[in-house]
Amino acid sequence: MKRISVKQFCCVLFMAFAHPIAFFAQETGTSYTIDARLNIENKTIAVAQNIQFLFPNSDDKHIVYFFDWSNAYKDATTPLSNQLAEEFDRSFYLSGKNKKGYTDIKGISKDSTPLVWQRLPDQPDVIKVFLPELHEKKDTISLDFEYHIKIPDHRFTGFGIHNGNEIKLRDWFIALAPRIDRKWLLHSQLNLEDNSHLAADFDIQWTFPASYTLVSNLSKTIFEKNNGQATVRFKGNHQTRAQFIFSKTDKFIAYATKNGGLIHTDMVSSTKVTKEIDTSINRIVEFVSSYLHEYPHQKQLLLKLDLDKNPFYGFNQLPAFLNIFTDRFYFEIQFLKVYLNNFLHETLPIDKRANHWLIGGLQTYLLMKYVETFYPDQKFIGELAKFKLLKSFHFTDMPFNSGYLFFYETSLRANLHQEDVMSKEKLTKFNRKIGIPYHVGIGLRYLENHIGETEFKSAIRQYMEPMGEHNFEQSLRLHTEESLDWFFNDYIKEREPFDFYFKKISRANNQSTYTVKEKKGRKVPIEIAFVKNDSIVSKKVIQSENKSEKWMVSGTDADFMAINPTYTLPEWNSKNNWMYLKNRAHLKPLKLNIFKDLENPKTVQLFTTPIANFNYYDGISPGLRVRNKKFKTQPFQYDIQPQYGLKSESLVGHFRMSYRQYRENKSNYLTLYSLFGSSYHYDNDLRYSVFVPSLSLYYRTPDLRSNERQMLNFSWFNVQRQRQNGVETTPNYRIWNVSHLFSNKRAIKHFTAETNFEASNTFGKIFSSVEYRKLFPSGRQLGLRAFAGKFLWHNATQNTFFDFNLNRPNDYLFRYNFLGRSETTGFFSQQFITAEGGFKSQFDKATANDYLASLNLFAGLWKWVEIYGDIGLAKNIDAPVRGYFDSGLRINLVPDYFELYLPMVSSNGWEITQSNYVSTLRFVISFRYSELAKLFTRNWF
Repeated sequence: MKRISVKQFCCVLFMAFAHPIAFFAQETGTSYTIDARLNIENKTIAVAQNIQFLFPNSDDKHIVYFFDWSNAYKDATTPLSNQLAEEFDRSFYLSGKNKKGYTDIKGISKDSTPLVWQRLPDQPDVIKVFLPELHEKKDTISLDFEYHIKIPDHRFTGFGIHNGNEIKLRDWFIALAPRIDRKWLLHSQLNLEDNSHLAADFDIQWTFPASYTLVSNLSKTIFEKNNGQATVRFKGNHQTRAQFIFSKTDKFIAYATKNGGLIHTDMVSSTKVTKEIDTSINRIVEFVSSYLHEYPHQKQLLLKLDLDKNPFYGFNQLPAFLNIFTDRFYFEIQFLKVYLNNFLHETLPIDKRANHWLIGGLQTYLLMKYVETFYPDQKFIGELAKFKLLKSFHFTDMPFNSGYLFFYETSLRANLHQEDVMSKEKLTKFNRKIGIPYHVGIGLRYLENHIGETEFKSAIRQYMEPMGEHNFEQSLRLHTEESLDWFFNDYIKEREPFDFYFKKISRANNQSTYTVKEKKGRKVPIEIAFVKNDSIVSKKVIQSENKSEKWMVSGTDADFMAINPTYTLPEWNSKNNWMYLKNRAHLKPLKLNIFKDLENPKTVQLFTTPIANFNYYDGISPGLRVRNKKFKTQPFQYDIQPQYGLKSESLVGHFRMSYRQYRENKSNYLTLYSLFGSSYHYDNDLRYSVFVPSLSLYYRTPDLRSNERQMLNFSWFNVQRQRQNGVETTPNYRIWNVSHLFSNKRAIKHFTAETNFEASNTFGKIFSSVEYRKLFPSGRQLGLRAFAGKFLWHNATQNTFFDFNLNRPNDYLFRYNFLGRSETTGFFSQQFITAEGGFKSQFDKATANDYLASLNLFAGLWKWVEIYGDIGLAKNIDAPVRGYFDSGLRINLVPDYFELYLPMVSSNGWEITQSNYVSTLRFVISFRYSELAKLFTRNWF
């Protein structure tokens, strides 16, 4: 028996008294006896159910709670509907009633006596049942339920009915809500795959059409057919899930494992069944058993659906034709991910919503260990690493397991990460599926290096014992004398990342004096090393205690001294980890690359990329983009784009320099300092140049799932324009702009409000716009936008250059992406940008130098066809107020990106009957990659 130190014994005692339930989660003694009858035609299940359980240790001795997650699909007001909509999945919200699901409870009784029950407010999938008498712990309760389930469409969560050909059921029956740490877990279904059912015994009998096959994770005991109906009985002991798949086509293949288990899966096509796959599955089972323990049940059901819902990121982004990994590697990694997910969910009796980090972290850790064991030389980009054309890129050298660090640091560098221990429903989709599982897995792998592989492996096995008495932290502390506070108190609980750096370093006579610091002074075990020709020649582990140390190294002529040289611990900035030793100033070598690359902290990287832009006056403008931006954001970035306009036959282009100052735990999460300059043509042979220094303060709520954002911007616009002969205008000007933007862009409701104040030596004005959109369950959308602007002073009324405009802003600050900004006729003049008055019809007298107010409305007619209407008032100095209106149809293919406006009637009359009607059409189009990318990332962050 392993002996433990006094320190470890005291630690365990403290944890036991501080967290007594960690030693014993809950005695369930729960059993379910269910008679279920499937009606395919009506998409319903008739259920007669008995639940027996030991009354939990509870202050409410006459109340018990149950999960009824099938009722989460009942309408668009449930927590599930809100969860999906927040991630821009509007399929459930817009679906018809016949696609949704619900539970119709006929009665709940005890000993044939009907009981009073109710659904929780705002949680229609959680039931509160009132028992007729008080009960004590370990009293056996037996309740009978009779109810009908309407099966939802599969498209919402993957579970449900698919065209009547297949039905997938998980978390479908009414189940006793778990009590963990003396608390009821009253969780609603949120499509998070985190039902915390505690283990129970099952006896379930199904009656269903005999034309269907039925597969389950439970063991089949009887099978009968009679009059076109099949009756199948399943049993399971001490299991947490009772899953069933009905199908007209049996896609499942059974694999017998060497330990006597049976795996049913649809992850293997019948045409790809080979001996190699059988070998791979057995290798995976044996590998997992060596780290955890053998799977406690004879049968497993592994669904491709679980991989589709939470794929191995990196694989799922690859086109089908791009086969950069061997088939065996590709299959094993994906199969192992699903196998681990099922194993951990079935065997860990924990609150899976609160402790999701542990399941995701162990899964990632074991994926990393599997690759280290069987594919130690595997690269992140697979076979592409062998291409000579890519050898100059840093990413070709990246090991496969470094991908976890890369994906996590992508969100970290953008200040979009969250604490690992934050409850699962509060996480963004990226952090839930990628960021936190990867971060914890990397941390566990780092802990293994720190503790030792043997001790770490023993700690995990002890924790995973079916009747284990310790929680995860206790198990680890029992197997090491080293402090683990940095991991449990800093790494997984704090949002502020680690950042190590050399405060100073000097070398003389093979003796190095250095100071290693961590930005918050946290004590973390960290490796430092001397590196020569990309190889570590000497290394040691220190504690980052912000104190100077000396390291005697003989006979080394290293290129670098490095902190965390193998990138095994995530950091905010790894460039300050590497100190170049070949010159006194420690200036690193310059590395030039075409296109972007991964960050290489050993060099100063510069990227040059061929580009081409277009506007009407410069034509196609090929050029060269010079920048330092890598795949992961860094604080200082520059982007210089010199171009040559083929039509204007002149040099054009723009540049931007910015410095980002992030604050992890402040509402002002980002302060951006930037310089922007551009020079193009705004008309034939007429150039404009803009130079803009600016300061932007970005704010958000502590809830990163919220889309609520605010921005306060201060800018100084310096504009120079070549004067057009014969045209009276203001060629050069300087304007101060202060703007505030509030936005809350959601899938169902969209709201923005922006206020601007502008001042120059010739005018001052203030203007605001508010926009609101609402999507209704019918699929119709209603929206309105209001604009109001007023000049505070105006010393240049002789021209309309700075005036408000009803239908086409003058854009004297050159902020909008006009394709032909000076065109008054032709295709480019018909480009519409929502600004100022927001009218779609164009008027001869459309400007105002006193004030302008307008209201833009639209309402959905059918799918992406909408009707719009605008009304407005325009007032010029020493002139009466003029009123305007217009209306027509909007073809709204992608809001704000691709739209077409067809005017019908306006203050100009019936436009649809006019001979030049085509010239009155307006269009919205966006080609900017940065804008289009938001369509695909908005549901992740």
